[in-house]
Amino acid sequence: MATMSPNITNTDWHYDYAKVGLAASTIFTYVLAVPVCLWFLFWFRGCTANYSLLETICVYGYSLSIYVPISILWVINIRSFQLILLSIGAILSGSVLVLVFAPVVHSDPSKTIKTSYLILIIIILMH
Repeated sequence: MATMSPNITNTDWHYDYAKVGLAASTIFTYVLAVPVCLWFLFWFRGCTANYSLLETICVYGYSLSIYVPISILWVINIRSFQLILLSIGAILSGSVLVLVFAPVVHSDPSKTIKTSYLILIIIILMH
């Protein structure tokens, strides 16, 4: 009979399908509410290089596409590896948002650099 290493713990794992609905609702709310607020902010400030509402929602949806291969790789049950994957996904997804919305933010007619960077930081923090 093989003995287990003292570093490996045998814990019971169970499914909780109630959390799947909550997670899906949270993600869909994020993908719809944040772009609508951001689009309204750009429209209200009079940014000249503005995207349509549909384009803004699409950018947010496409920025989350990196999490599809990451969720497949999460089958590898090594916590540090999962955290590294999550960090890489957040950095890549956030950089897509910043690269896409930076020209819009910088087209603000008030041309204040502090406001431009503040809006980009808010986009990153909300992400």
